Amino acid sequence: MFGETVYTSRSDLASIVRIYDIAASERAILGLPLSKGVVGAESLIELCTEHAEVVKSGRSTATTTGHLDGLSDTGTISIVNPEDSPQPEVACEGDSGAIWMTRDGKAVGMHYAGEPWRACAQAMYLIQRNLGLLIP
Repeated sequence: MFGETVYTSRSDLASIVRIYDIAASERAILGLPLSKGVVGAESLIELCTEHAEVVKSGRSTATTTGHLDGLSDTGTISIVNPEDSPQPEVACEGDSGAIWMTRDGKAVGMHYAGEPWRACAQAMYLIQRNLGLLIP
């Protein structure tokens, strides 16, 4: 067995999974920064206004970068492929569940939909709250 589901939130379609016996660092495998917490609501609004750069490691597109492009009232984050990007797409089918992170390691949202040029993610602070997690 490689891991187990620890908790599930049906409202966010999210779950916590514990993975066992991983020899390498997840960061080395996924190409992501060390996790340093979750971006809160107010900071997320500011980052979207600044079109901050974020990164995720998805099953289909591997490690990709995007720019935050908006936050809806329901917590949906819009992420777009940078105009000058050499990557063909920011996300595609199979990337759902990947965590979008800031370059300094804060979780922004969980990817759940999109097109090659635009991705949608659920705000991580809402998932954190709905799962009852205490993440710094």
